[in-house]
Amino acid sequence: MRLWFPIAIATAVACGGKKQPPQRNDDTPEPTDKHGPTGKPHPQSKLDAKLDGKAVPMVSALAVRGADGEIHITVSSVPLGCDDIAGDSRWMYDGEVTFGVTEAQQLQPDGDIKPALTSWYYEGATRQESKLATGNGDGANGVPTTVDVDFEIAGAGKDAKKLAVKGTIDALGCPAEKRPKPMMSGQQPGKMTIAGKSFDLGNVMLEPGDWPTLVLTSGGETCKHNADEKPGEVVLRLTWFKKDDPQVSQIELGGTMLPHAMDQTFDKTKITLDPAPPDKIVQTKIKANITVMGYPVEIHGSVVPEMCSKK
Repeated sequence: MRLWFPIAIATAVACGGKKQPPQRNDDTPEPTDKHGPTGKPHPQSKLDAKLDGKAVPMVSALAVRGADGEIHITVSSVPLGCDDIAGDSRWMYDGEVTFGVTEAQQLQPDGDIKPALTSWYYEGATRQESKLATGNGDGANGVPTTVDVDFEIAGAGKDAKKLAVKGTIDALGCPAEKRPKPMMSGQQPGKMTIAGKSFDLGNVMLEPGDWPTLVLTSGGETCKHNADEKPGEVVLRLTWFKKDDPQVSQIELGGTMLPHAMDQTFDKTKITLDPAPPDKIVQTKIKANITVMGYPVEIHGSVVPEMCSKK
């Protein structure tokens, strides 16, 4: 057997600063009990998986609901059980072919909330982007969760193979991820309304530099980026390309409920900050009524940003 980390190398930009799952060191001791997989076969009859063009039957799929609400699905050519995928890393069985996908409920520009694939990974490589998905289930323990997929991904490394997957994953739910209760850093006076859905401001951070950026989150993220911080459902990043120009140059969407997207074409006259661009820890007034990548965005608040270290 060999040790396998679900996410190692990102092949596309991550969504809105979202954290990667924690990973163990390579010296994680191999278990002394070298039994086989703990699950029962659950053939994925509606899923077509090919490795370098050769069909690989997938015989198990398991879903785990993460602490951030996302659903992490592991698919394998061996009959995995819930005990096999518990923790941040696991030992792969000889000859096993496995991959995973992450699904989240995302807010759409019209205000609907729909399931979307946010990442998929195979052999040390991860692709992160948002694609609307169809399926049923929420990753609950003991209940099936289905999701339709269609993607290709090459593993990391010089001699990596390419995996092509198409069809429906039918995953059995495992116990939800158990982690310490996420920490909130406090709350700032203000609200963000995205596609008609209102979010309280959790924290505001100022990232100084040649292109200063003000980060607004509904979660508990801070400049420290600790693992126990609560991820924001909505994260907005306001960036200035010119320090002597008060107009915001770019707005970036992110968070667990929004697809990652950047926009420089919004109406810059409909968002104001005072002072702008902010450059120190001082009360900052924000007012916006704009459209960003099709999403109606309103921001109202008077905040005091946390100052991050200059990168």
